[in-house]
Amino acid sequence: MRRYPILLACCLTACVVRPAPVEVAQAPSPAPSPTPAPVPLPPGASPGMNVPFPLVDGSFPTPNRNLSPAGALWHLRGGLNVAALACRGPGETATIARYNVLLASQKAALAQAQKAYEAEYRAAARAEWQARWDSAMTRLYNYFSQSPPREGFCAASEALLVELEAVPAEELPAFAHARLADLDRPFTGFYAAYHAWRTQSLPVALARAPRIEVDPKVLRLP
Repeated sequence: MRRYPILLACCLTACVVRPAPVEVAQAPSPAPSPTPAPVPLPPGASPGMNVPFPLVDGSFPTPNRNLSPAGALWHLRGGLNVAALACRGPGETATIARYNVLLASQKAALAQAQKAYEAEYRAAARAEWQARWDSAMTRLYNYFSQSPPREGFCAASEALLVELEAVPAEELPAFAHARLADLDRPFTGFYAAYHAWRTQSLPVALARAPRIEVDPKVLRLP
C-alpha cells in the first residue's frame, strides 16, 4: 500500500511560510481639552445686578446712543455734572473748577443745545414731551452715577474737561458728538466684563436650580 501522496501533502504543509504577525500601532489618545480659566466678577459688581445684555451687533445699550449733536452736548454736560458731584480723589478740586468754568464760559452754547434738544422731544412726544424729557434725564443721571465704573469715568471726565478748555463755542456740538463715547466707554467696558462673567456662570446656576415637578393629574380636564 503506497502512502506517498499523504507524505507529500505533509511535507508541503510543513514548508508553508507563515507571515510574521504585524503589530498595529495604537493611535495616541487625544489630549484632554484645557479647562478655561474662570472669568472673575468685575470689581465692584455683585451677582444679580441689572446689567443689560448686548445688542445684536455686540454693543451695549446706553442713553448716549443715536443722539444729535445738540443731544450729545447736553448729555456730555450731564455726565460732567455727575463727575463734579461724585468724583473724589486727587483730581476732585480741579474737576469741579473746570466744570464751573465750562458752565460760565459756554453758557450760551449749552443753553442753545438744551433748547434744540428739547425741541426734538416736543416734536416726537408733543403733549407728553416734558414727562418723557424728565424720565430720560433721570435715566441719564442714574446711568452716569453707577459706582462700579466710577474710576474710569472720573478719569475720562477729567481728560475731557481739560480738552474742552480749548474748544470754541461753535465747535462744542461736534466735539460732544465725537467724544461722548469717551464717557460711555467705562460703563460699556464694565457691562462687557459683567456679561462675560454672567455667561460663564449661567449654565452652573441653571444646573443648580431646583426643579419643580408637576403631577400630570392636575393638568387633566374633569
